[in-house]
Amino acid sequence: MRWIRFTKDNRTAYGSLNGDVVTEVAGTPWENPAPTGKTHKFADVKLEIATLRFGGSDYKAIDVHAKLQDGVLAMDPAKATLPQGAVALTLNLDANKPAPPVHITARAPGIALAELLRTIHQPGFMTGNLELQADLQGQGASPHAIASTLAGYLGVTVPGGTIDLQAVSAMGGKTLEFLNPLKGGSSNALHCLAARMDFANGVGTFKALALGSALVTVDGGGSVDFGHETMALDLRSKASALGANVAAPVKIQGPWTAPQTKVDALSVVGANASNLGGALGALVGADKPLGLSSGGGDPCPLAIALSRGQAAPAAEPVAA
Repeated sequence: MRWIRFTKDNRTAYGSLNGDVVTEVAGTPWENPAPTGKTHKFADVKLEIATLRFGGSDYKAIDVHAKLQDGVLAMDPAKATLPQGAVALTLNLDANKPAPPVHITARAPGIALAELLRTIHQPGFMTGNLELQADLQGQGASPHAIASTLAGYLGVTVPGGTIDLQAVSAMGGKTLEFLNPLKGGSSNALHCLAARMDFANGVGTFKALALGSALVTVDGGGSVDFGHETMALDLRSKASALGANVAAPVKIQGPWTAPQTKVDALSVVGANASNLGGALGALVGADKPLGLSSGGGDPCPLAIALSRGQAAPAAEPVAA
């Protein structure tokens, strides 16, 4: 038997949960509860939990309203304050159809990355607060079928923190070597990590994609096909060296399990009129062609705005 506090018909009460039936009681579970004779289907009950202690952590302000009627599940809302931050979800699922349609929205204004990585047992390669917003819909009888029909958008923003580029590039093997072209130190300031992906027919196209740190800046675009599980990304990686920027346009293409990564040599030459790549490559021990460019700009303000669903910031006026 499990005791729950719930809201039904704008009335708050306590009850015991057995299977999918809630037996309402008068009073509270710890003060001689007496059955009222009323029962409720668990699928049409609003749960409110002030604090839930689980696994050594506190989960607070839990507010869930889930209703299952005629094969249609509606969860609106589902809110909670987790150790990692606040989360709000809605979910609609119609199980009556051969390819059940699913619609989910998510809002998380500030999930602590360090706590999140610890929770999912991953190395602590990044700190900061993760902002998440999503509005996605698809249909299918399996996760892959749903992913291959996705429509909507996903926005992820980390407006500041720290990042260990050595750890990140090591996690991705050869694919992410370009993140640390100068073989720099481990932890350094993270200026932003921002991505906005718009979906249609299971293909997500990056409207914004940027990583800015004290050592390296990466931005670009491309698409990810969730049906065929392939990607095609065009990225620009720049690292500071000798008062200039070491630039390396990078293409990542192919299946998720074995993508191919290559530096776009022609773009390196075109983007770096004053090319000292050979000398600098020898200096830093790089085995790829590198170039120098003093141009670029900070991709973070635009990427952050777009990842949050905001208008692009106004361009700064050009000095006369």
